[in-house]
Amino acid sequence: MAVIALNSPKGGVAKTTLAILLASECAFKGHSVALLDADPNQHAALFGERSTVPGLDFQGQITDQNVIQSIRQTSKTYDLVFLDLPGATTTLNLKALQLSDYVILPCQTSRPDVRDAMRGIQQIAEAGDLKGLPEDETIPYSILWTRIPFSFESKAARSIREAIAKTGARTMGSVLHERAVYKEMHINSEVPRQIDPNSAATREVSTLADELLENLYKLKETVDAA
Repeated sequence: MAVIALNSPKGGVAKTTLAILLASECAFKGHSVALLDADPNQHAALFGERSTVPGLDFQGQITDQNVIQSIRQTSKTYDLVFLDLPGATTTLNLKALQLSDYVILPCQTSRPDVRDAMRGIQQIAEAGDLKGLPEDETIPYSILWTRIPFSFESKAARSIREAIAKTGARTMGSVLHERAVYKEMHINSEVPRQIDPNSAATREVSTLADELLENLYKLKETVDAA
């Protein structure tokens, strides 16, 4: 159905956490899902060693040498393939982006993170060029704001989000808040839905996954209509 890359030129933006959450939630929604861990830290693969999410398979040790073959093979077998890419600008990233149907750029509301997200958008554009897309087309992507605080969002953080919206950069309507359960899941290898199906965190992740799936369906309709 689709290959979705989680990409960021830097670490520390909840990229791996988001990859696990979205892949798991899509599996709970009835899709067959693979999560390919191409990040050198291999945190997603480690999570997968103890994970019991039905319909979700983890594959680790995705490298520059095997990334293309791994994506092509899994995309033939699974409805959705998620890629947890390195927090860097590498040849591996460029290869994977060219084979991706959709790219999510996790980003915190700070100027350094926004600058890196802009670098990520440029990297997506370069991958589109290598893929042979016309100049006025790009690989579909969205910035997804992460680690948003509940108690108080500073004026500076709000202004950053508003400024990004004015640039025309694509952003998802849903966000990922700062929650203890998202950190604890790396300890117990359970996502929020497995801990408490009725929790606020579960509802938040479900909303994120629904928005992603809706975006993918719209892309498919556009392609089918072309």
